[in-house]
Amino acid sequence: MYRKAVLRRMLSAYDASKRYNVDLLGAIHLLKISWKELAASKVANCFAHAGFSRARVSDPENDQLNEDWTCSDLHEAVHKIADREVEGDFETFAVTDATPPVVDPKVGCGDN
Repeated sequence: MYRKAVLRRMLSAYDASKRYNVDLLGAIHLLKISWKELAASKVANCFAHAGFSRARVSDPENDQLNEDWTCSDLHEAVHKIADREVEGDFETFAVTDATPPVVDPKVGCGDN
């Protein structure tokens, strides 16, 4: 959600022929917006997966956010901004936060 918000702002700045720079206040504002868009069921499911709750919460209305842009739209727009081929797979970048990895509590986080 944060990346999506950053991409939207980059595209808005580009459309206005301006350069977009993320400052601390802007980053905090984007985090606030992203947090508000996050469905409560996703947070509850993360806690459930970590073992803090046994029940999974389902909120089908908020499970899939309405997308204003398709990946191909964003890919094309980023190519316009960069005016060159962007390294890596754009779709992977754009949807990185859609399915973040969750560490199994039994495995740990590398603490030996």
